[in-house]
Amino acid sequence: MVTALTLDLTGFLGGREQRQQAAVAALLELGRADLIATQREDGQPLQLSTISNSHQNWEFVATVVEHWEALTATATDIWARFSHSPIIAKELAKAGKVAHALSQTQIFEDAVRTGKQIEVEDVRALVALHGRSPLLRDLFLARLQYFAQGHPQSIDGSGTGSL
Repeated sequence: MVTALTLDLTGFLGGREQRQQAAVAALLELGRADLIATQREDGQPLQLSTISNSHQNWEFVATVVEHWEALTATATDIWARFSHSPIIAKELAKAGKVAHALSQTQIFEDAVRTGKQIEVEDVRALVALHGRSPLLRDLFLARLQYFAQGHPQSIDGSGTGSL
């Protein structure tokens, strides 16, 4: 069973995200987070997504959050494998695992400070992690001042008004 699940982690079959997420969840439940730290055949880290069929897979996210400590113990680059997911950061914070989530706030803060595209989920993660903190207020006030100086009126710099 473990061998079949491990193959589903790196397979390139149709429905890849769903199969990969199911394999990750099963391995976590079996206490085999170490197998998730494996590399792809090309030597690159295995990339994981919280999206399935164009939507967040909330059951998968809940399983990942539940087993986050095991994941971080075996895959030190786990945040990169999830592309620094603000969804996971927000859910970790909601689950009382704020210390794990706070390790990623610098990425979200830097996006606001430097004018990089920031998604709605990044903003939600910052709010979940910092609430009404002075840090959050200062970050967004600085960004609003940037807009007030005549720069494009969007957070992503495109001038389209999108987040």
